[in-house]
Amino acid sequence: MIFVFCALYQEASNFISHFHLKRDSSESMFQVFRGGGIILAITGVGKNAASVCVSRILTQERPDGRLESGDLILSFGCAGGLGFAKGEILQVNRIMDSDSRRWSYPDLSIVTDFPQAPLISSGMPVCLDASEEASEGFLYDMEGSALYGAAAYFGGPHQILIFKMVSDALSPDSIDAKGLAALMGANLPPLLEWLEGLVQEESVGDDSVNGLEEQLVRDFHLSAYQSYELHNLLHYCTLSGMDPSPVLQELYDSEALPASDKRKGTKVFEQFKSNLLTSVR
Repeated sequence: MIFVFCALYQEASNFISHFHLKRDSSESMFQVFRGGGIILAITGVGKNAASVCVSRILTQERPDGRLESGDLILSFGCAGGLGFAKGEILQVNRIMDSDSRRWSYPDLSIVTDFPQAPLISSGMPVCLDASEEASEGFLYDMEGSALYGAAAYFGGPHQILIFKMVSDALSPDSIDAKGLAALMGANLPPLLEWLEGLVQEESVGDDSVNGLEEQLVRDFHLSAYQSYELHNLLHYCTLSGMDPSPVLQELYDSEALPASDKRKGTKVFEQFKSNLLTSVR
């Protein structure tokens, strides 16, 4: 499942129309839309709204408090910033909360073609003429740090993606709802196409990954916990574009796999993980 969170309807409307999402009338606190493996929620503006919405939606969908290995959280919205082109879409590589001064770091294992930038989240709109901290090369919003903090209770950094579209050069009063909707419509297609490819990759890849996973569980003689670890590892390989086949083939060629018993299987499984991590360095 891909969970998409936007603060405003204008930020969400292109996702809703592109993926043919339907309104979930059973949700009374927030506007929620569903369809095709996507759940989109409109949080409202500000840290408190973002935190409450993320917590509510994820608790409803994942009542055990943990995301499933195939789940992703994607946050999208507008942001102000200096040194960027208006309408430019960027992937956030680190987030600072302006109140706590703490930095958070989304994992960047999912490869995209979008440029990256740091994000600073403030409780109030940041205006160039009233801010002593405005710096070129930084994005500024009012939700990012709180959304990331709430999402991190449910999943790891590799399951949280944050994208921002530059709406203004720290002059938030310069753009209205109509202008924002037009800016989104003109600049969102590349992100929508990228997300569509990710959705299709998830749905198409499930059967082949599951078949390999079942074989490896048998050949390694994995326990339930080790099987869960393998599942997450293979999912990470899919998202990052890493092919585990060469590492596995070496183990089969050396007759380390299939293992003869659970004790040997555990030893070979540890070797597999070590060799896989070494192969990407």
